[in-house]
Amino acid sequence: MGLRSVAGIILHVRSPLLNINHACQTCHKWPESELKERVEIIQQRIFGLRNLAMDALIDDLKAARAAGMADADLAAARDFQRRAQFLLDFVEAENSTGFHAPQEAARILGESIDLSRRGQVALRDLKGKPAVRSAGTEPPSGVRVP
Repeated sequence: MGLRSVAGIILHVRSPLLNINHACQTCHKWPESELKERVEIIQQRIFGLRNLAMDALIDDLKAARAAGMADADLAAARDFQRRAQFLLDFVEAENSTGFHAPQEAARILGESIDLSRRGQVALRDLKGKPAVRSAGTEPPSGVRVP
């Protein structure tokens, strides 16, 4: 892959999958083929969730804006989008496509998708009071809000 210099020291920057024996098998004593397959399966699953999270609300916001929806009407959906994007960015910044903590990456991406879906509902609710509360607020005691 590439070379990088940090404080005058040249580092080889490569994927651990290019040398599973050295990078993984010093601690994980499974066969190389099994380790590689496990990594690929986990990364495929997380990548799929990532794509859902990334695309869930953006197209709806663009369509609503193109249809002439006022900024004030878009505010709730944009709030949900910002919060969903923050969670997506958090998972992306970890830079292993979920391999280091797959359950946590899936949980965070699930929350991101949920926020996006709430934004979609907020956009589609054209009558009166929004059916979806703003992110970060709680409903009154005993009231179930989807």
